[in-house]
Amino acid sequence: MYTVLKRLCREVFLGALIGLFILSFPTFSVDGPVFKFLSSAKTIEQGQTLRLDLLVTEPMEKCFVQFAKKQYKVFLNKKPPESDYYVYTTFLGIPPSLPPDLYNINYIMRHGPTSKFERSIKVKVVRGNFKTAKIVMPTAKKKLSQNRRQLFNEAKEIKNAFRQVTDRVAFDRPFIRPTQGIITSEFGSIRYFGKDRRSRRHNGVDIANEKGTRIRASNSGTVILARSFQGHGNTVVIDHGWGIVTIYNHLDTVWVRRGNRVRRGQTLGEMGSTGLSTNPHLHWGMSVQNTRVDPFFWLETPRLSEF
Repeated sequence: MYTVLKRLCREVFLGALIGLFILSFPTFSVDGPVFKFLSSAKTIEQGQTLRLDLLVTEPMEKCFVQFAKKQYKVFLNKKPPESDYYVYTTFLGIPPSLPPDLYNINYIMRHGPTSKFERSIKVKVVRGNFKTAKIVMPTAKKKLSQNRRQLFNEAKEIKNAFRQVTDRVAFDRPFIRPTQGIITSEFGSIRYFGKDRRSRRHNGVDIANEKGTRIRASNSGTVILARSFQGHGNTVVIDHGWGIVTIYNHLDTVWVRRGNRVRRGQTLGEMGSTGLSTNPHLHWGMSVQNTRVDPFFWLETPRLSEF
């Protein structure tokens, strides 16, 4: 009877987990652990995020994924109660500049000191719908862009924050929109500033509203950066775990400090126009293991955050 109940619980769990995903790859067994690979999509746009789950009958000593010449860490999610499977999860950020094509996702897994397993699945990357925009910066703000060294140093500090990868995930619910307002610039848009013929890709979403509008944490996590910058203005960066990091720029006031643990929906500060900004707005960005992605895709695809 116990064996029957255990098998039933395992199948119920697998059915629920597979229900979150569009694509389930074949099960593999190589005289050892049994592997099952799940993916949130088989076709994905530039700038979006792909969730991968590996179900395996035995714990892996080490596991990572290679995709588009980059290595992604894979995290032990959980060993479900009354289940034979360990669940390992990771998220792949699809760079907005990655050429559309059919790509291999290569799993490299180690079980014990000598056993190594490699498996590949495929994903098709298609072109995203990115717009073009021209930005006219007020004369008073242009002066802020003249100190190139200062802008370089702050960009370096923010990039270091985006590289944060912690093994524990801080959230268990879908991400939420951090503020109310009008979207004035979408993720991935190609922007030209004034008469400059060089373009820059917008790595976030701009949401405009009145100065003082509350800015909330899009999910739970730890504040790893909270300070004022010349270009990015008053800035907050939150580490949500598993390489998922969000950034909030151009705030008027900041209500949190580095090291604070914040809850989903907690107020981080108020909307402003600090730094290189033309009007009161929030620049909201997201990084997945140091790859910039569209944060609104996480709002539109809540199953990414379901565990």
